[in-house]
Amino acid sequence: MTTTSTHIEASSYSPMRALFARAFSSQLKILAMFGFYSIVMGLVIGLLWEPLQDAFSSFELPEALTTILPGADLTTPAGWANAEFLSMIAPGGMIALAIMAGLRATAKEEESKTLGMSLSAPVSRNQFLAAKTLSVVSYVLIMGVLIYLGLLTADISGSLELSSSGMIAAAIHTTLLGLVFAAITLTVGVATGRAKPTMGIAALLAVLSFVVASFFPLSETLNDWTKLSPWFHYNGHNPLVEGVDVSSALVLGIAALVIGAIGFLQFPRRDLHG
Repeated sequence: MTTTSTHIEASSYSPMRALFARAFSSQLKILAMFGFYSIVMGLVIGLLWEPLQDAFSSFELPEALTTILPGADLTTPAGWANAEFLSMIAPGGMIALAIMAGLRATAKEEESKTLGMSLSAPVSRNQFLAAKTLSVVSYVLIMGVLIYLGLLTADISGSLELSSSGMIAAAIHTTLLGLVFAAITLTVGVATGRAKPTMGIAALLAVLSFVVASFFPLSETLNDWTKLSPWFHYNGHNPLVEGVDVSSALVLGIAALVIGAIGFLQFPRRDLHG
């Protein structure tokens, strides 16, 4: 009985590992591109701080703009890093990577008719999705480390004196934001099996998330709705200075798990295209 059980586990583990390895290796160029961009931008932002510091010493951003970009302040090193790196570059790159990786993991594979070949291995649909999800999560986690390295590059090149805990906190929040949009893309991808609708929905939700978190606070009537936006939980309290916001981190983490779980519930029940 033990021998049979061990044989079954071994035979199912090898295809799972092969699926993960193929999925992970298929987009290393994309990961390298985003990672290189993150570190180069960190270098540029760091090098620009000293020559521009005097010019911005008495410059105050309009209140509306600081509401849209929390923590942005051109008169302090942390504010500069927030304004130039963490406001758009880091989260934008993370979300783009998460959507691209999630899209290729599910919808594009089904649309290109290679999904049937992958499922011909002795694995269930959920095992297949688990391997794909693990590869996308790995990409997001690695990108989170690269965003931290981008901040560290900015800190060293510009002598910004950013706190290590703050840089780690900012990278954690960015990573959790990426996991949410990776989960959205994977789940929509397994629900539709179509690349364009999946990408359109994920990109639209990313834009709406930013709009809600950035512009709703300008209205007293709409302000309470901002907490529904993943973007609010990404930078609503300035993690680079204040550290990890536990409640926001939990919201993002739970949201990613719940959205991802929906994909695992629906994928085995849907008729595949082709």
